[in-house]
Formats: sequence, structure tokens, C-alpha cells
Amino acid sequence: MPWSNQSGGNGGGPWGQGPRGPWGQGPQGPNNGPTPPNLDDVIRRAQAQLKKFLPVGDNGGRGLIALIIAGLGVIWLFNSAFTVQPDEVGIVTRFGAYQAPPRQSGLNFILWPVEQVQTVRVTRVNQEEIGFRSRGNGRQELPDEALMLTKDENIVSVGFTVSWSVRPDRPQDFVFRIVAPQDAVRAVAESAMREVVGRNNAEDIITKGQAILQGEVTRILQETLDSYSAGIQINAVSVSRPEVPPQVREAFNDVQQAAQDAQTFQNQSRRDANQLLANARADVVQQFQEADSYAKRIAAEAEGEASRFLAVYDQYKNAKDVTRQRIYLETIERVLSGASKTIIDGGAGGNNVQPYLPLPEARRPASPQPTQGSRP
Repeated sequence: MPWSNQSGGNGGGPWGQGPRGPWGQGPQGPNNGPTPPNLDDVIRRAQAQLKKFLPVGDNGGRGLIALIIAGLGVIWLFNSAFTVQPDEVGIVTRFGAYQAPPRQSGLNFILWPVEQVQTVRVTRVNQEEIGFRSRGNGRQELPDEALMLTKDENIVSVGFTVSWSVRPDRPQDFVFRIVAPQDAVRAVAESAMREVVGRNNAEDIITKGQAILQGEVTRILQETLDSYSAGIQINAVSVSRPEVPPQVREAFNDVQQAAQDAQTFQNQSRRDANQLLANARADVVQQFQEADSYAKRIAAEAEGEASRFLAVYDQYKNAKDVTRQRIYLETIERVLSGASKTIIDGGAGGNNVQPYLPLPEARRPASPQPTQGSRP
């Protein structure tokens, strides 16, 4: 080498006096630490080891090529073969495009590297807790998720769990259509629960909330995820018992008690109104019946009077004088029967009667004497 010439650079090479390296340090001897291996020696040893595996002679180059091809084949086969577990399906893409159908369980092959595979567990059931988080034997409430507003503007705390899995018939949607499936399920489930709670009163949510919420939330949640083509199947929505938050429980109980009292008064008023209405209807029916009976009685009496008149008229035609005299006497009897009268014999005693004696006044009953304390 040029710097090995002792006549130039004072025998120190291009870095100055003495055997120094490019960083100003000389070779490390036994007293200065371990000496680094020589690069030429390393290359020669590697070539010697490689020659042991290659055939000697003119065919050595061909053997090297064959070895390289064999190694590449092993690498290709290793990357092309894959196993799908019984609870999985394989999603194969060729240059990024999905290749149907999904690969089922067992040994499968792809054309690596132009094809890639991603396995998805379709039978695994995932659980998402909303409104709370399980912590060992207890649970931690999350008011930001659990507190919801009802139709009658009350606040209730609702915690629930969503069980979901990948749809076996659409695993490609789960892989390509959605980025964060857990976050999507949680967001849509909370939105659906708030929608259903907002359509019902607090009393209905607390007393029969599980029956109201579970089915409706499951339906809305599944329909929304299907509209996103998320490839997610909702298995169940389990709602824990809704309750009123402790901060407003006393006020809520007062409102509910007032509502119950108002309902009691309304029911009592309805019962009284129904009773009065029933009595009025009964009175109307009775009056109609009495009027009908009265009309029938008057009609019967009129018919009787007409029949009697006709009978008298027939007798009158047969004996007019006698009948006229009898009618006259009956009429006088009927008229004078209620009159006050005095009969004076026209004999000898009758001449002594004073003509101005107020006989009618004498027959009047005496007026009752006023009792003590009454007005005269």
C-alpha cells in the first residue's frame, strides 16, 4: 500500500507518525485490549466453509444456483402454506383485493408473495361492558356512560353488557369495513340505549326496564351495524337493573309519590263519575218506564171513559127522559158532594129560622190557638 512505504510520511502512513488508525489510535496490542479480527481472514474462512457444501470442479457454479433455488423454494413454501383453526376463517387478498370464498379450517395454500392471508376468529364471543367495568369481585360505575335522560326528563343509571361475534357469512366485512370493532360496538350500543331510554318514562324503565330495553336495543344495534356492513352479529344485550342515581333519588321518590297520589285522586274521581253516570242512567230509565206506565194508564182511563160514555149514550137513545134525569142527578151529586151546605126543613120549624144567620161560617172549624213562643 502507498502508506506502507517507509520513505514517505515518516513511516506513519496517511495519519501521521507511527502505526495509527484514522481516529488517531494505533493498533491495540496485548497490553491495550483485544485486537479486532482481520476482515480478509473472516472472508477467507467463510469461503472455506461454503466450499464444503458445494461440489468441486466445473459444476460448482451450477450447484450454488441449485442451492439458492432450493432455499427460495423452501422459503416460498413456508410462506404459502398456512393452517386455519376450527374456530377461524382465512381472508385471502391478492394485491390487496379480497379473494372469495373465505378459507375454512385445515391446511390451505396461497400464492405468496402476491397473496396474503389474515385469519379471523368467528366463533369467539366478545363482551363489551357499558356504564360500568368489572373489577375483580366488584364493579366500577362510569356515570358518563350510565346516566341517561328519560322521556319525562328524569335521569336513570343504566348499565348493560353487549355480547357480539363475527358473522360467519361475512368475515370479509369485519376485516375491511371497520377499523376498531370494539369501539364501534360500544358507541352504537350506547347510542341505541340512549334512544330507547329517551322514548320511555323513568317509572317504566325502573320497574320493567329489562323487558323494554333488551329487545329494542338489540334490534336497533343490529340494524345500525348492518347498515355499516360491519360484519358483526349481536348475540345478546343484558341489562342490569336500572336505578335512580343517589344524587337525585330523594327528589325522584317525592315526584313519584306525588304522581301516585295524583293518579289515586284521578282514579277516585273516575269511580265517582262512573257511579254518578250509572245512577243518572238508571234514573233516566226509571223515568222513561214511569212515563210509559203513565201514558198507558191515561190511555186506558180514556178508553174506559169512552166506553162508559158510549154505554150511557146507548141507554140514552133507548130511554132519553130517564137517562137525562139520571145523568142530572149524578152530576148534581158529584158537584154538591164537596160543597158545604145546610138543609132547612120547609115545615113549621123552618119559619123560625133567622134569614141572616151566617150558617156557613158556623160550620167552619175553629182556628187553632197559637202555642207559646210562636208568632200570633
